[in-house]
Formats: sequence, C-alpha cells, structure tokens
Amino acid sequence: MKMYKSYILAILKKSKKTFKEYLSVQAVLVILAFISSLIAMYLINYQGKFKVSLIIGLLEFVPIIGNGLYLSYLIIFNLIKQETVIASNLAVLYLTILTVRLVLEPILLSRKINFRVAIVILLAIISAIIKGNKGVSVISIIIFILNSLININDIYSFNRKKILRERKEKRKKQREQRQKYEYENLGESYDSK
Repeated sequence: MKMYKSYILAILKKSKKTFKEYLSVQAVLVILAFISSLIAMYLINYQGKFKVSLIIGLLEFVPIIGNGLYLSYLIIFNLIKQETVIASNLAVLYLTILTVRLVLEPILLSRKINFRVAIVILLAIISAIIKGNKGVSVISIIIFILNSLININDIYSFNRKKILRERKEKRKKQREQRQKYEYENLGESYDSK
C-alpha cells in the first residue's frame, strides 16, 4: 500500500510540474500573439492598436475559441465598412498567429514536458486539420494525459530498478558475509588439527 501511495504522490507531483510547464508554454504563445498583433496593428495603422492587440493576446489563452472569433469580427466589420485592405491584413494576421501557434506549440510543449517532437507535431497537425483550434486544445489535453501515463511508467520502472538494486546489494552483502564466515571457519579447522 505504501508503494501505491508513493506512486500517486509522485504522479501528482509530476502532473503539477507538467501543468505548470503547459501554462508557461501558453504564456509564451500569448506574448508572441500580442507582440505580432501589435506590430501588425502599427503597420496597418489600425485605430486602438494597443487595445486590439491586448485583446488578441488575451484571447490566445482560450484555445477553444482563440482569437479567431475576435479577428473574424474585425474582418467582417472592416468588410462591411468596405475597407478590404485592412480586412485582408487582419486575415493575414490571423493566419500568421495560427501558423505560429501550430508550429511553436508542439515544439515548446515537447521541450518542456520531455515528449517526442515528431509525435506532438503530427498529433497537432492532424487535430488542427480535423477540428481547427478545438483540435489543438484537445491534443494539448491528450499530450498532458499521455505525458502523465509515461511518467507513471517511468516512476514504476524506477521503483522496480530500485528494488532490484537493493536486492542485488543485499545478496552481495550476504555473499561477502558467507565468504568471511567460511574463511574464518576454515582457519579454525586448521587450528584444531
């Protein structure tokens, strides 16, 4: 029972660390979205540059909706106002932010949570093709769960190796004591002759 309790505690500790790393990756993506949108807003000379960039950056934290909803609103609004250049620039900005997220999120997640980059990128691309931003958020949760399961396996194998190492050391000590005892007894049998 003590072994299972230590497993659970180790898993919780590792999951907590993984979740913190996931949030740090999301924070990096939010900052990148904010900076890229701020630069784009200044380049197209959009009204309320900082406010719009801040909203885009904060909405990047919500992976299911993302900033796509807000940028879609801005694009439609500018198309209604017949400002097609600004609307097309906003569409390019959205595609840029989405591409950066699709490329950087798997790489950063794999580095932070020690997961294979190819698997993460493949899963992210498949989920993005199938379900867009919703798929990316789902795949992030799946990666979190898979990483926790891999950590469970690592903890279990580490514990097994520890037990085997302790058994080996115990056998070695017993062998040394047996040899020492046999050597001492051997000396006594020669002394008695």
